[in-house]
Amino acid sequence: MKAVILTAGKGLRLMPITSSRPKPMIPLAGKPILEHTILGLKEAGIREILLIVGYKEKMIMNYFNKVQETLNIKIEYIKQSEQLGTGHAASLAKTFVKNESFLLMYGDLMIDKIIFKEIIERYIKSKLEGLISLIEVDNPQNFGIISLKSDGFVNKIVEKPSPDLNLGNLANAGIYIFSPLIFEAINKTEKSIRGEYEFTDSMQILINQLNGRILGYNIKDCYWSDIGLPWQLLEANNYFLEKIEGKILGEIEDNVLIIGRDDHEVEVGQLLYEFIVLALPYQRIHPDDAEGKSACNVEMLNRLNAHRIEGPEGKEETDPRWDVLKGIIEKNK
Repeated sequence: MKAVILTAGKGLRLMPITSSRPKPMIPLAGKPILEHTILGLKEAGIREILLIVGYKEKMIMNYFNKVQETLNIKIEYIKQSEQLGTGHAASLAKTFVKNESFLLMYGDLMIDKIIFKEIIERYIKSKLEGLISLIEVDNPQNFGIISLKSDGFVNKIVEKPSPDLNLGNLANAGIYIFSPLIFEAINKTEKSIRGEYEFTDSMQILINQLNGRILGYNIKDCYWSDIGLPWQLLEANNYFLEKIEGKILGEIEDNVLIIGRDDHEVEVGQLLYEFIVLALPYQRIHPDDAEGKSACNVEMLNRLNAHRIEGPEGKEETDPRWDVLKGIIEKNK
């Protein structure tokens, strides 16, 4: 199976972080978001990937042209010259996928890589026209909500519904698998009131006009983030750092005893990077976003308070290096 990743957007909600790089190229745990995704797809058995590029496309293309051989995966590119919506972006993949089913996803997602294997296996077993991944959310009014029939197939897709509609809390998680029939649905899609071809409209046409069946697949108990706000970068970064296994790359001399792991230096540097490079720029350009600023600061302080060291008398105390960074954050409140 091939994969198509949509990476053409500007990531406006993360400005100014995305003013100098596309959102999928923001580094998390030592790699761009997009590289984490590609490595996950590779583990799921995918060896050919198409990137739909647009905003600052050369940064994406230059990076992956350099690492493509190391990744041992074939990567192609198509530029979306006009920002005409996700439906239009997906339509550019028709020649690439030919007559095969393919995985389609948004390039700014950070997810547990096991999701790829699960949905591919489920789709192959089902032999349907489509599969859409779903995530349970607490604020459905901020997402595209999917209502399912009793048999688990998609009935209706509603963008940011009013709570009064009571359509449930299963949101579109932005990872799909489709047969080539989806391109016929895209061709029938008209521009929305935003002047764009919405991929969600194409899915509804696939169901209503082409009798296509789209299975809803709940990815509960798996990590998922659309990283729409800066503090979600902090959360995602922490999630992947915690998954990194420690390695000893040097030579250990005789009679040396190593107990546990010392992450203090790494964590101090990482938190400084997160706060100064990710959180502060957003707060400077959005000074009226009190909720966002508070969320950033609370996340950072919680992270700081979670790291304690044992003092000389066995009493837990805060590492003095943390106190310096904590003072900066407190001052920024």
